[in-house]
Parts: sequence; C-alpha cells; structure tokens
Amino acid sequence: MYIDRDEAIKRIRKALKNKTGKSWSVKGDRGTAWGWITVSAPPMRRVWHKQIKPFDPSMPGSQWRETIEEIPIAKDDPKRAYGYTSLEDCREIAKAFGLTRRPDGVHHQGLVISPDNREWHVEQVEA
Repeated sequence: MYIDRDEAIKRIRKALKNKTGKSWSVKGDRGTAWGWITVSAPPMRRVWHKQIKPFDPSMPGSQWRETIEEIPIAKDDPKRAYGYTSLEDCREIAKAFGLTRRPDGVHHQGLVISPDNREWHVEQVEA
C-alpha cells in the first residue's frame, strides 16, 4: 500500500491525538528531503538542555540523557521553535508507535520517518 507524504502527515497527527490526547508537531521536510516526516513536540512543549555532568561514551551503559537537565523555554522566547522534545514526550511518541529499541524512546530531535518506512509507521500508530 502506498501513502503519500501529506496523507501520512494527516493520519499520523490524528492517530497521535487520539492515542495520547495531546497535539504533536508532524511535519514534512523540504527540498531533497521532501518525502521525510518528523514527529516531535510542538514548540509550546519544547525544552532546552543544560549539561549537568560530562558524557563519557566509553562507560558501559552510559546514556546522553543522564548528563542533561531539561529547562522549559520561556513562552516569549523567539528561539522557542529550536528547542528539543522532552524525555517524557520522546517516550510517549515511542509508545504510540510501538517502538521499544531505545530505553529513552525516540531521539530528542523527534522521530524521523523515511519515505520507505512511511506506510509501516502509519500502520503502527493507527493500531
């Protein structure tokens, strides 16, 4: 089954709202990445990250998320759209799509859906 990008965006946005009761940013990319879709927190729920201890990737089990603190962005901050999806929202997105590989859900910049996996992700979130 083939689902075009715009239809996938509409269906994903609606299914996420039904599953979580929250609004989400579901956007299609532009230019050469036109077919790709990114799912993340909307600007009003985005956060900044503050480093609280150094991240050491050589330590077994070390995770980047353990080294940061999430700081809410001021409502009148003009850079609000450039914040990150909170850990709580990342986990919620992952749960809605049935993704369990990462312990902290999806990446803090959002779930990126390629054109090749679009149909699978729509099926997962609508299930």
